[in-house]
Amino acid sequence: MTVLAVLEQRDGSLRKISYEVVTAARRIGETVEAVVCAAAPVTGADQLGKFGADKVVTLTNGAFAKYNPEGCAQAIAERVKAGGYAAVVFVASATGKDLAPRVAAKLGVALAADCTEVAAEGGAMVATRPVYAGKALLKVKIAGNPAVLSLRPNVFTPVERPKAGTAETVAVNVAAARVVVREIKAAEAGALDVAEAQIVISGGRGLKEPANFKVIEELARADRDLGRQRTEGARELQSHRGASPGVRRPGSGGGVARRGGRRVARPRRSSRADGKDGESDAVHRRGHLGRDPAPRRDADVEGDRGDQQGQRRADLQGR
Repeated sequence: MTVLAVLEQRDGSLRKISYEVVTAARRIGETVEAVVCAAAPVTGADQLGKFGADKVVTLTNGAFAKYNPEGCAQAIAERVKAGGYAAVVFVASATGKDLAPRVAAKLGVALAADCTEVAAEGGAMVATRPVYAGKALLKVKIAGNPAVLSLRPNVFTPVERPKAGTAETVAVNVAAARVVVREIKAAEAGALDVAEAQIVISGGRGLKEPANFKVIEELARADRDLGRQRTEGARELQSHRGASPGVRRPGSGGGVARRGGRRVARPRRSSRADGKDGESDAVHRRGHLGRDPAPRRDADVEGDRGDQQGQRRADLQGR
């Protein structure tokens, strides 16, 4: 069984998440062929043999200097049709989330997106993917041939399985693109991608205003100076309200933080004048749950009752 691992490059250098794709492909295929779209040979592609790639193919075209959605989709789909692969594996990065559905559509098959586990069972591809914003895991059997799936970043830790892989460069022709990527905004110098950071220091509404995000940025910067891979992130609600422009948003609306990492958050301030914590507030509120929130609500309708029932009887005087 041969599996095609689709890699990613930026500015002529292979991205680290490409090693994860090869590692995952080794789990489901006996032979792994890796492919990357670029304008010229890519730096770092020669290292893929260490992670188990039997063959690395670079599809070159002048239009691939920057990400070319339509051109890359066409080149990869044609490669898949000619190669007879059992599965095609992408990474669910910003690029992969755009490219994988395009390729799947050209192949006429479904896409299993954002997978956290993959396996070959009884000749079929089986994948596990989170649903309901990560509250549940869904195990799916992929019926399409080839099976097309994308992997959640930073879930499949790269494992070195040295092989004597070969390299090949193939020039491809693609149709003129209707969609052109003019520029990719790079992160500020020294900043890590949220998807590649081991630890995300996250802040939200507790910071009160965007100007206070500098506290999180300073903490992340101090930890990076110590050699730890940390980055700063903003919770989605605060981001919509105008968080610091240099802060990235992890979660369903942005990048996915590394599995196994830790999130460092500010302790919640107490809103009580006596300084007691939120648990005391909760206990205090529960004590009032049995009380009538409107203790005199019957008084407003007593007159109406009297009109309906006539003169009040003695046994009703105590109400």
